[in-house]
Amino acid sequence: MAYLERVPLDPDLDSLEPLAIIDSMPDGIVVTNLEGTILLVNRQVESMFARTRDELIGRAIEVLVPDTMRTDHRKQRERFRQHPKPRTMATDLELFGQRADGTVFPVDVALSPIHPGGRTLVIAAVRDISERVEAESHTHAVLHTIDAAQDAVMMFRPNDWRFTYVNRGARQQLGYSQDELLTMTAYDIAPEFTSETFGAMIDPLLAGAVDSHQYSTIHRHRSGYRFPVEVTLEYPPAVKRAETRFVVAFVRDMTVHDRLRADRDHTNRWLEALGAIRADLLADIPLATTLTTVCDHALDLVDGERAMIAVPDSRTKTMRPLASAGAPSTPEPIDPLYRPVLTGRGPVAADTALILPICKNDEVEATLTVEGVATADAHKRAVLASLATEAGTAFDLDNARRTRVQLRLAEDRDRLARDLHDLVIQRVFAAGLRLQSIQGLIDNPKLADRVADAITQLDETIAELRAAIFRLSNPEPTSLRRRIEAQVTRAADHLGFIPTLVINGDLDTVPVRVAEQVEPALAEALANVTRHANATRVDVEMTIDDKAVALRVTDDGGGFDPGSVIGGNGLQNLHDRARKLGGATTVLSNSGRGTIVTWTASLEPVWG
Repeated sequence: MAYLERVPLDPDLDSLEPLAIIDSMPDGIVVTNLEGTILLVNRQVESMFARTRDELIGRAIEVLVPDTMRTDHRKQRERFRQHPKPRTMATDLELFGQRADGTVFPVDVALSPIHPGGRTLVIAAVRDISERVEAESHTHAVLHTIDAAQDAVMMFRPNDWRFTYVNRGARQQLGYSQDELLTMTAYDIAPEFTSETFGAMIDPLLAGAVDSHQYSTIHRHRSGYRFPVEVTLEYPPAVKRAETRFVVAFVRDMTVHDRLRADRDHTNRWLEALGAIRADLLADIPLATTLTTVCDHALDLVDGERAMIAVPDSRTKTMRPLASAGAPSTPEPIDPLYRPVLTGRGPVAADTALILPICKNDEVEATLTVEGVATADAHKRAVLASLATEAGTAFDLDNARRTRVQLRLAEDRDRLARDLHDLVIQRVFAAGLRLQSIQGLIDNPKLADRVADAITQLDETIAELRAAIFRLSNPEPTSLRRRIEAQVTRAADHLGFIPTLVINGDLDTVPVRVAEQVEPALAEALANVTRHANATRVDVEMTIDDKAVALRVTDDGGGFDPGSVIGGNGLQNLHDRARKLGGATTVLSNSGRGTIVTWTASLEPVWG
């Protein structure tokens, strides 16, 4: 109390005794006159504003107000002077104090006018509310964060399930306003539940048997739209001094999650499809088979009805199918639909069809068409573009494979020609010279005639070897394998699809005399299928070993009774060609079950 003794007290303050009470109050107390001059401050003011009593008494009250607010404060003080009455300035104002070091902090101020000795003085009770403001700011931030969450956060009473709080995420998720939701219950938005079933589900949570309960269900939007959700319920303890507890529901709309999962599954299928196609490319599978695989995956990945890979035919001015999936494909006009794709102007979307270019050696030489696509979005275009790229790689690899085979055959022919010329012909020629040298020494006429015949045969053999060497050095431009593949591909013009082709062994080892019969035999078998089978699938398999070549053509057409066939030369021609080469033809067929034609020929010479 020593500092109070040094305060020059106004005589009118005698009525405020004892002053010690003011000094011991927890709030800061400032006494001013109506002009705003500080007459008295207590110890709390000194501590709160970091100023001594001597620094404050006799100065204007604005010394305790931040610099930027002093003008407004003077106006407020003038209004109070005109109508002095008890009031709390914090009811409609944000008030701040300023310490000696310039620090600004929030305060709450209550004003009370007093009238000692006929004068009017003002007592201001000042409270530092920094902690309260910080707590309120934290609470506001928490509530703002919860309200801004995209997931729905809802609170409801455990006795009647009526909502007491819903955040913005809940309002956006369900389409109701806040007022509408606060009249609803937790099971009103979940068609799956009734009051009884919902209560039975969360009873363990309310009884404390579990800490939380999670389940998946369907919620109903205000518009009637239903969407999948995942709900987590919790029953936290009551707030301090409050008896009411609320159930809290955290609700996540799983629509996007389910779509992302579907997209992920689709991407995995896409990658698996590319892997399967590339496995075919590495396995040296025939081109037609690989292209059919591409068509199959194209249909699966974009939910189409028909897929086709086709090449332009300048003679017929149509796109000739090489492979297809779904409904059988037929040639289609190049103009006007396919022309933009073939001329390098990119993919074309027409109605429900997508047409993409397939590049072979960087040139557009084929197209991938998928029909029956519901929506031709960017993702589906990207999927089909990747499959078209794989098809282009298949074309490139097939060309490289053919070139490699042709080079290997050319090298083998050159080597054989050199060996025949340098070794075999020389030895045969030498044998002929030796026979000629002893021919004049033979006295037996019959033996001499036989030696002469041998010399003649050796001369003929030399001539045949020279002809063979010439043929090896100048081979036919197209190998048997390539002719067989071309013939299978051409069959699509009549069948509407490309038959599958499997070749076991090296076709180029087949002797010319046999090769000359294999090709027409296949043509005859395919022609019979085209004319009579009405098939949707044809499989061609050729097997070559050291002794024979076997051709098998299988279709799933209507079939027939081979014994009841009258007229026609197709099967008879197959029989004749096989018999000339020491082989045979068998036909297995039943009405409605398809047909299997097997044609064989011996690779060994047929005598007689």
